[in-house]
Amino acid sequence: MKAIATLSALLSELLFSCKPGTLPLPVPLASSYQIVLEGGWAPPVEALDAVLDWEANVAVKFYFPEPPGPAPGTCENCIYATLSTSAETEAVCFGAPAESGCAIALPLLTNSSAIWVTQDIPVPVRKWAWRHELGHAMGLFHDGPGTVMYPKHSDASYVVTAQDALQWRRIRGSGEDK
Repeated sequence: MKAIATLSALLSELLFSCKPGTLPLPVPLASSYQIVLEGGWAPPVEALDAVLDWEANVAVKFYFPEPPGPAPGTCENCIYATLSTSAETEAVCFGAPAESGCAIALPLLTNSSAIWVTQDIPVPVRKWAWRHELGHAMGLFHDGPGTVMYPKHSDASYVVTAQDALQWRRIRGSGEDK
């Protein structure tokens, strides 16, 4: 908990110019990531579903390290994940509406990202939020309606689409396909 609080404070200093819906700094474009969960708990079902969905659609692999996991600033290609309330998500996301969560890149600290996934929302929306925020953590930007990366869950796909997979491959400059 202390590591995430420290990370959150540092984010506020580093990303003062962050605008909602954007990623101001480049994120790690890797083919594998460690997902470090705050508190060392077991991954929620929604996170596991999202991981399997991304792995089935693009050439990526996710790992959940043994708790407590690497400390912020010590891990390459890590995604630090916090399960939060709407109010907590809004606070760390610089007041942006916390409909589902947010993602922030941490390239100045290490080649890693941080995501906050709101838990006090309906389960189907949480399932979408995990896919969407993991997409941001892997470098994807908002895309059109009918994709996981669409910013409003009401018009988004709740599963990774061919368009999401295409964006993943394009930003990596590869034709890798599953």
